Amino acid sequence: LDDNQVRVFKDAGNGFLEAPALNIMLDVDNPIQLTTMGEDLVVLDHQGKLHYIRYQGSFYEEDPALSLLSDGIAIDASDNTLYSLKNSGEADAYSTSGSSFIENEYLSFVHDGAVSIAANGSDDQTVYIRDENGVTAYMFDGNQTVPITTINGLNKAYQAYLSPRTLQTLFYHWAEETKRIYVEPTMILLSGTEIKLFVSSDGVHFTPVDASGIVEFTDAITQLMIKAVFTTTNILDTPVLQHIRVIDKSLSIEYLETTRIVRDPGGNPPLPTKSPVNVTGGYNFDMRVEAIGATDVLVEFSDGEILHLVDQGEFIFTGTHHFPEDFTGSIDVKITVNDDDGNVIERDFLAHYMVPDNIMNNITIYDVK
Repeated sequence: LDDNQVRVFKDAGNGFLEAPALNIMLDVDNPIQLTTMGEDLVVLDHQGKLHYIRYQGSFYEEDPALSLLSDGIAIDASDNTLYSLKNSGEADAYSTSGSSFIENEYLSFVHDGAVSIAANGSDDQTVYIRDENGVTAYMFDGNQTVPITTINGLNKAYQAYLSPRTLQTLFYHWAEETKRIYVEPTMILLSGTEIKLFVSSDGVHFTPVDASGIVEFTDAITQLMIKAVFTTTNILDTPVLQHIRVIDKSLSIEYLETTRIVRDPGGNPPLPTKSPVNVTGGYNFDMRVEAIGATDVLVEFSDGEILHLVDQGEFIFTGTHHFPEDFTGSIDVKITVNDDDGNVIERDFLAHYMVPDNIMNNITIYDVK
């Protein structure tokens, strides 16, 4: 179960291989657990509801009559009985009549502190319950379901996290070629824990992802594999990798920003700002452009002036400019960038600078004696 998709894997002799043609998309919000009843599926969602997904020969479709409102925290099923475990420790057993579920009171039971449940395949009379102390087997004795044996201490083996541990994805594919990506992970890192990320375009050679998140490839790629290595120095804490976002960072112009205005005429937002600004003719203002992948950035103003920006590293380019002292009005900006491969892109920023009337230049002072 992977988000809203049931992914199917087949035994290939030396391991399991995914069979994408058999994968199933579920119309269920936030599914958390999956079990099977014959060819049919039962899915538990985050609200505890049970969804019965019936196999219709060539597709799967939810059967509302067999779906149950519940407060389940775990499910499992044998061929003929569905078990739903609740927070209260109740293990409710349901038998199907074909068109609806009926609770089987003889097979239902209560186990305080239960956290998971496992049914024993085709044997409807044996069920295993796990709690903080171990695993207990329950069996139907002819009148009711009772505990028959308990294995204690199993939880102790799971109180320590193994380190390091590695997660490796399958290939992710996309249509457009790129030589540059930005990897943005969302993690929860407790003290003493760490997650290192690596990416590969061939599944063999992996490149580490540094703090910048930018990874550049020599050749253009259309597929990516991600590897995460989890480590901890505290066996009771584990790092958590919630999700990873990969962004195409081919040649692009991210923003134009004004960082300083000499003799600010007023009416501007706080600096630095990406919004259009007012500047005073004859006085400098500083600008900054982020252009991912660029090696050269050219700024053209609609009054005909041109400015080459200075490369500050990390794809940040800066420059200083001023408009003629006697100029007033609106100025458009066109930014042109190129990279080492000869790619060129442009972006327009319309009416980005406004030069109001320079009142001070029109003041005449009379000295009357």
